[in-house]
Amino acid sequence: MQRRNGRTPEDDFKTMILVVLYAKKSSVPTWKVVEIVRTILEANGMLRPLDFELLSSDQKRYYNTCCWARKQLKDDGYLRRDSRHGQWELSEKGRIYMESQIKTERVRKLLATWRDKNQALRPRTDHGGSC
Repeated sequence: MQRRNGRTPEDDFKTMILVVLYAKKSSVPTWKVVEIVRTILEANGMLRPLDFELLSSDQKRYYNTCCWARKQLKDDGYLRRDSRHGQWELSEKGRIYMESQIKTERVRKLLATWRDKNQALRPRTDHGGSC
């Protein structure tokens, strides 16, 4: 996928959010999703220096992009609208979509990286807030 303005495209964040939630098979706190997404995108060389810039909202750009990607996924019906505040969860539509994508090379690679990096992540404070 092409990089716009030196940033990682929102579609890369959307894909990774879906992969994380599919792999977790439950609702996941915002901080954990964002941290796992950042870790996996970074490990795959998909994040760029611009993604780590601090925005005027005191959030890192990758955090802000992840939140916008989540909003779009929710608006498109891939994430549940009735999840508790601060929790992200696949909808039935999202689960069905991921079942159809699980055999693609890109998703398999991201899942493999997630499994390799899966560890107890502690909340970070450098992202500047919640979505």
